Amino acid sequence: MRFSISSHNLLIVIFLMFFMSDGFGQERSNGRLGVSLGTTNYITDADFLFSKSGFGYSLGFVSIANFNDKFYLLFEINYTRNFVKFVGKETLASEKQEDIKFNLERFNVPVSVNYNFYTHNDMFFGINGGGIIAFYNGYRLVDLDKEEYYLEPYNAAPSTLDFSASNEKIDVNFFATLGLSAEYKSFLLNLNYNYGLTDPYRSANLNREVKGHDSYFAFSLTYIFKEF
Repeated sequence: MRFSISSHNLLIVIFLMFFMSDGFGQERSNGRLGVSLGTTNYITDADFLFSKSGFGYSLGFVSIANFNDKFYLLFEINYTRNFVKFVGKETLASEKQEDIKFNLERFNVPVSVNYNFYTHNDMFFGINGGGIIAFYNGYRLVDLDKEEYYLEPYNAAPSTLDFSASNEKIDVNFFATLGLSAEYKSFLLNLNYNYGLTDPYRSANLNREVKGHDSYFAFSLTYIFKEF
């Protein structure tokens, strides 16, 4: 199954979703706005690549609509950059394997419902679950001197992974998310596991069928700068 959207329509979708989320919060007395900063540990799982998990970071804007003291809806727009390594070699005849570094960039729209199961003074502890819409899937080669290398085990070229640059439309992927939260005054911590529901490698230009489902852990700190 392939999901794609033009860059023009992508901007419209993101704007409308953020506008609706902000308005949704204003219809209730306890809406909140914040900015988030986080770290990720990205795990690739593709049948045509040998890979190693890599860390990354995220930056985003957060909108929260409180239903009551126990439940709230969190909507976020963020940018992530993950540092991923794939195993490759310099020539087809070479037996020496090397790590080839890539940056994986994405724009994400996480939406989740949080339930606070324990409260103590100004501290709130909760669990959350929901989904993530991920736009763009751009692997960028860091080691430019290795652009002629071959990726194990099927000798794919590094440029094969630059899906978004080679396609006229931007791929859209979906993740399911589940995690824990802790809140104190104007600060909110989230630790989530995000599992890929779609195959981000379906756009790979290879002479064989490929498949994969990625996942990643995300830890983020949100600072709430406005309540309304």
